[in-house]
Amino acid sequence: MGSEEKAKAFLEASEASNHYATVIDFSFNYFVKKAEAMDSQVAEGLKKIKDAYPEEFAKSIGIAEEVYSEMFTDEELDELIVIHNNPVLKKLRNSTAQLMDKISAKII
Repeated sequence: MGSEEKAKAFLEASEASNHYATVIDFSFNYFVKKAEAMDSQVAEGLKKIKDAYPEEFAKSIGIAEEVYSEMFTDEELDELIVIHNNPVLKKLRNSTAQLMDKISAKII
């Protein structure tokens, strides 16, 4: 079992919350676009959920620290931090929004 402090350091190094938020945002946008073509009420409902989710998502960050500290030792979290500081991995993470936009443009 690791410390929540080390788990927080890992989550910051991995930029997990930004990455997951980008993927979630892409998913909402995708389903809203699909719903708009089929049922405007469903689309409106999805838009309301999308607008409300950032507050709930913010709460999950503290929970994630707790869960990571339960699943990994400090030594393992240190190794994960090293992995996530890899420049190519950082480039990939920083490209997530652009990748999702390009994929979305081809799908929708």
